[in-house]
Amino acid sequence: MMVMYTEDYIMRLISQAVAVLTYVVGLSKAGQHDEAITAIDEGLEELLGLRADLVRQLDDREILHMLMVGGTMDYGRAMILAELFSISAESSKAIGHPEKSIPEYRRALVLYLEVVLNESSEENADLTQKVILLHRELEGTTLSVEIELGLLDFYEHLLTKDDEFITSAGCTKLDAQNQVDMLTQGLHRYLDRRVMES
Repeated sequence: MMVMYTEDYIMRLISQAVAVLTYVVGLSKAGQHDEAITAIDEGLEELLGLRADLVRQLDDREILHMLMVGGTMDYGRAMILAELFSISAESSKAIGHPEKSIPEYRRALVLYLEVVLNESSEENADLTQKVILLHRELEGTTLSVEIELGLLDFYEHLLTKDDEFITSAGCTKLDAQNQVDMLTQGLHRYLDRRVMES
């Protein structure tokens, strides 16, 4: 049976999530990282209706599916969720668990890419910068083909913007072009391996 959510319910859910995010940001800025992680877990449960440990076991497609409302992506919740995962990563690093930060950064990147590539509202340099910073944070780690394809779309789209927008997002056209070249080469290598294996 399909569950139908009313607009009031969705707005209330987003309002609660914003309150959780505001609280978490305050804890993080105050250096209360253990408390921030606990609050983030509670926020994940509120946003997705699952225990935080179960949320972290879901793959990216499952997370994105849970953010669909009536066949449409809830970009407001996606952005809040991305921010929670990003702060969780920072907090894990701050308390000496950098290995836990990588999957959290990766999940935040997936969510921000989803918003930046598909949300139809006006271009946002801050959101664009978040994707760039998360990608830099994940340099040297293994990213899925889906994430690399998303990043390739992202940087190709970024190259269509004027220099002022690109600079305000913390990048240059040369940096963006280099990323396009590297991602393209990596995807070609992946396809070549797949052909050889088949």
